[in-house]
Amino acid sequence: MTLTHNLWFGSVIAFSTAGGVATAADYNGIDVTQSKIGFHYTEMGVGIGGGFSKFSAQLSFDPTKAEAAHISIDVPLSAIDAGAAEANEEIPGKEWLDTPHFPVAHFESVAVKSLGAGQFQVTGNLSIKGHVHAITVPVSFVSRANQGQFDGSFSFNRIDYGIGEGEWADLSVIANPIQVTFKLLAAAGK
Repeated sequence: MTLTHNLWFGSVIAFSTAGGVATAADYNGIDVTQSKIGFHYTEMGVGIGGGFSKFSAQLSFDPTKAEAAHISIDVPLSAIDAGAAEANEEIPGKEWLDTPHFPVAHFESVAVKSLGAGQFQVTGNLSIKGHVHAITVPVSFVSRANQGQFDGSFSFNRIDYGIGEGEWADLSVIANPIQVTFKLLAAAGK
């Protein structure tokens, strides 16, 4: 049984970002068709990556007022691609994501701090499989023409979210850390 890609997912989401370089533009939404959320994990010492084919996001961000920024991201866990058909078949199960009971992973920001030079720190709550934990994510922001780009990554431990239970709780097979990476594109608004 190769669950090589199951962990993948624990990376849900993730996501978060809000922040920017000082410009006069407000960013009020994420272009999910041009944005990406991915993840990486290790199974039996081999690095594996995956991603999500869809997600939704709400953004309110003025680069000159980062502390007032807010982002909310929902990822339907059925949208995961763990990189292998067998893994994708197992992921919805109770030991992994239990998607019949927990169909969506959610991130909600609670604070955004400007660190200067287009660098931000976004703190929020990541909810996966009924478990909620605070995370802090470093985010870089670049504004080009009428578009802003948010890039970042963070790690979380899959066991903290009940991802990989039973026989899959053995961290020697699938490592605990899940690395989430994202590139989110937002159009400048009003």
